[in-house]
This record gives sequence, structure tokens and C-alpha cells, in this order.
Amino acid sequence: MTLFETLKSRCAAEWEAYTRHDFVEQLGAGTLPLPVFQDYLIQDFHFLVQFARANALATYKSRTLADLTAAHAATGAILAETELHLGLTERWGIPRAELEAAPEKQATVAYTRYVLDAGMVGTVLDLSVALAPCTIGYAEIGAALAPRLSDPAAHDASGEHPYAEWISEYSGRRSPPPRTRRSLSSTRSQSVVCPIPGWMSSPRCSARPHDWRPTSGSRRSTQNSWRRFALARSMSSSPRPESTVRRE
Repeated sequence: MTLFETLKSRCAAEWEAYTRHDFVEQLGAGTLPLPVFQDYLIQDFHFLVQFARANALATYKSRTLADLTAAHAATGAILAETELHLGLTERWGIPRAELEAAPEKQATVAYTRYVLDAGMVGTVLDLSVALAPCTIGYAEIGAALAPRLSDPAAHDASGEHPYAEWISEYSGRRSPPPRTRRSLSSTRSQSVVCPIPGWMSSPRCSARPHDWRPTSGSRRSTQNSWRRFALARSMSSSPRPESTVRRE
């Protein structure tokens, strides 16, 4: 069993709830209401800003040229990923200034600041593991939803999947339907391969190219960090005043 499989097994219930969430299922079926998707995408834009900060922090924490190069590439991939969000929101008539000014919701703040905190107080390995639920999860979800692109039952009146652009982005399929291809830029056409056997490529799956073989001490740290992800996820869905969440 790989390290990633071990980590996933330690929070199997949370992982299943995350990757098979009703939002994901409706997205794949093409039945997700557009206002719900729009609200998600605006929050995901804010998430990507913080995710880019976290990868930039990994650059600072890196000690070797190989790690510096990998972290720098990951930061660039995340920044390029925001083009999907900027393109879609522009089409919806949301100016960039309005998008950037939209408030972050509690769940967005809870997870992103947890990731940054893990990186600030820990090592590059701690930070990588804190980032992993997103990088691996999006790749898994994208791969699982990819077959729905050719499923007529998931198509809208125009004969296309309403969320083809998003699914294409995260499944690693770089040739979306003609209606959506116009908004995909050449910078996002570059494949960022996740070196995890059996998982698809996606921009957010930008783990380090070298093999993860932590020592027994650092392995314990990664397992604890993964458990903290599960805790952070449960906290983000619990009723808590917005004012109590740090937003640095």
C-alpha cells in the first residue's frame, strides 16, 4: 500500500463524503443548478489564491534546487488554473474587481488557513500533505466524472455537458467541446502530471516529481496532518460565527 493509500484509509469516511458529495454527483449528472456552481467557482477562485500562497511557501521552505523548481512550477500551474475561473465569471458578467472583492466563506477560510498554518509551523512534507487532499481529490473526481462528458443523459438541450469545461480541466482531458474550447488558453493546455499511479493529470495535481519516502518520524507527522484535514473539514461545516475564523 502506498503512502497516499494509507493516508486515505485513515479517513475513509471523510474521503468518501468529499469525493462523492452530492455536489459532485449532480455536477457529473449535469443537473447541478447554475447558481450553485457559480457560488462554488467564486469561492474556488479565492481558494486558488491561498493555494498559490501555500505553494509559494513551499518554495521558501525548500532546501534543494529540485524542490525549489517543483514548488515554483506548482505555483505557476495554480495561477494558470485561475484563468478558468476568470473566463467563466467574465462570461457571467462578473467583473474581475467584483470577483476579487467577493467575501470568502467560512469553509474556504477554514481549509486554506489550515494549510498555510501547517506549512508555517511544519516542514515541506507537512505542507505537501496538507495540500494533498485537494490535489489528489480533484484528480480523482475529475477522472470519475470524465465518462459523463460522452453520456447523452448528462447533456443539456444543446447536446453538450453543461459543465464540460470544468470536467475537462480536472480530468486531464485537454480537448473540451467546441463551445467551451474558445475560453481555454494555451497556458492551461500544458499537462501537469501527478506522479501517483492510477490517478489522472490535472492542474491542481502538482505533487513533487520525486518519490515520497518519508522516515518513520515524518510518516507519523503526515498521518497526523491528514487526520487534521478531516478535522478541519468537519469544523468548516459546523455552525460557527464567521468572525471567529482567521483570514490572514
